[in-house]
Amino acid sequence: MKNKFSHANLCLRPKVCRYRKGMVNKMAYKIGIIGSGMIAKQHIDNIRKDGRGEVIWICNTTEAVLERKKEEFQIPKGTTNYKDILADSEVDAVIIATPPFNHGAIMKDALQAEKHILIEKPVCINEKELSEILEEAKKHPQLVVLECSCRHSVLQPKFRFIKKMIAEGKIGEVYYIHHNAVTRQNRCGIEYPVAPWFLDKRKAGGGILIDWGEYDLAFHLGMLPQEPEMVSLDCFTRNELDQVPFDAPVFDVEEHAVAFMKFDNGLRYYYERSSNAHNEQPHETRIYGTKGGIKVSYCSWESDEIEYFYVTDDGKGKAVSEKITIDYSEHAGDGEELMIHFFDCLEKKTEPCMPLELAAKHARILFAILNSDQ
Repeated sequence: MKNKFSHANLCLRPKVCRYRKGMVNKMAYKIGIIGSGMIAKQHIDNIRKDGRGEVIWICNTTEAVLERKKEEFQIPKGTTNYKDILADSEVDAVIIATPPFNHGAIMKDALQAEKHILIEKPVCINEKELSEILEEAKKHPQLVVLECSCRHSVLQPKFRFIKKMIAEGKIGEVYYIHHNAVTRQNRCGIEYPVAPWFLDKRKAGGGILIDWGEYDLAFHLGMLPQEPEMVSLDCFTRNELDQVPFDAPVFDVEEHAVAFMKFDNGLRYYYERSSNAHNEQPHETRIYGTKGGIKVSYCSWESDEIEYFYVTDDGKGKAVSEKITIDYSEHAGDGEELMIHFFDCLEKKTEPCMPLELAAKHARILFAILNSDQ
């Protein structure tokens, strides 16, 4: 079937000014990074690619590691206490890239210090912390707070293309979303060589739900014309499925989670994620509408094709499908797009696509699933 959608129909992000790689803008935002692991390195690289920011502080709680990271990243100031960064009036914004159990306290302190914030997901690991953060944020409406789950979801071409299709009525009313991603022995944080905290619920907040849930909810609910409110939930989680020895002192996070949700607009949403279960299902989302449907593996590193199902309008009403190739030629990469968006927000060119309130809404759904068996 001939592709009905030209690349011209793809809703691309607005073009932004690109600064020369390695050059620092004279009016660069001064940035402090709290945490110095692999994700911090990615943020530092992307700040330098963008050119609108300069990293002047880095924090690690271990002195020896701190000195090594300062030298590795060529950052002038370092500390083992993040409050030193918050106390520096020269710092415009902080990036919180610590394990999740630290997020709540650092977020509150950063807000009180009047710093703009880029926060790694999740915002925090429990409802008490979340309520306190939201209450504090109300006192500082002028601050930019951006949560990083937009990295692999909202800030990429597949999301914008599908959202545009839905907005234009191409598949009618979306009444059901089905998502599967089932793997075996794909432990959370496995790409981090020295981060066993990923497997400790007290430090990570959870397993596969915390690792991937906010990305999934951001994509699946964000593509709708308006995000609905969850009204009912049937779910379960399981752990202790992976019996392979692993050099972590604690391994108590959920490995398999399944949820069936109903929302106030009538939408039903089946959601399944597993880091280890005794089956396999490739990462895939199926979107069902009253006039058509879409099948997609939404991550930017997966296939750049989506499949569109519909009925012909030639009077014959024949069920057909077509594969549509999404144009990624202007996509800089998920991490770089995140940093572009953050600086655009700081410059008031746009509003955060994953503001604190929306990230909190998604976190509460995940908390409800995590707490279902307690």
